[in-house]
Amino acid sequence: MFNLFTKRNKPHQISTTEQMNLLIFGDSITETASMDDDGSNYKEGVRSNWPKWLLQDISFKSVRNMAKAGATYKDRENVPLRKNMSVQVNSAIKMKYPADMIIIAMGTNDGFATGNFETAMNKPTLESLDRSNLYEALRWSFWTIQSEPMYANAEKFVALPIQRADREVLPCLHEAISVMSKRYGFQVIDMTTESQIIREFEVWDEEGRDLYDGLHPNVQGQQKMANVFKKHINHLISK
Repeated sequence: MFNLFTKRNKPHQISTTEQMNLLIFGDSITETASMDDDGSNYKEGVRSNWPKWLLQDISFKSVRNMAKAGATYKDRENVPLRKNMSVQVNSAIKMKYPADMIIIAMGTNDGFATGNFETAMNKPTLESLDRSNLYEALRWSFWTIQSEPMYANAEKFVALPIQRADREVLPCLHEAISVMSKRYGFQVIDMTTESQIIREFEVWDEEGRDLYDGLHPNVQGQQKMANVFKKHINHLISK
């Protein structure tokens, strides 16, 4: 079982991230920890993913990864609660997990975008948003995070889903995530292209170049994703 906080043998370097708390939300390409639905009994090391490799190169004061395999921005009934982004967000707030940097990496399980930007933005309150609708679920998540005093000044990133073997990326899905992320001040990372995980090199239900089953990254794919996040984080802290 891997230790998420094990560092490579290299000269110690002080960086501004060592004074920052990192909070992560996501699905199966991001999950590394187990916890109860309310965010308690947090335990790292249940799964290897890009955070493992990122944290071997960049140190943070603390890390909490709320990601759960199968998670979506949209709320769904009859699924484990943490598979809903709203539960991940509410759990992090309930547990008072601090954040100076927030990374969200999910969306591939949401399928086609439902609703539209204008309708979602016309809803007057968080409570009036229909979280079974993608645009409204996205707005609820980003609005809630920005409304939380602990997170108001955090650096915030949203990664678009990576390519997969069974079908092309969905432009409507990426458009929905991108437009709502930018509306609420999140920096969008185009993981679809920047990771260089390419559909033509992958095989559904079999090992490919960067995905072990056509959907989930193998070690090389995880490291490619980590390198993209590292690039954006280093660019941010070097300003």
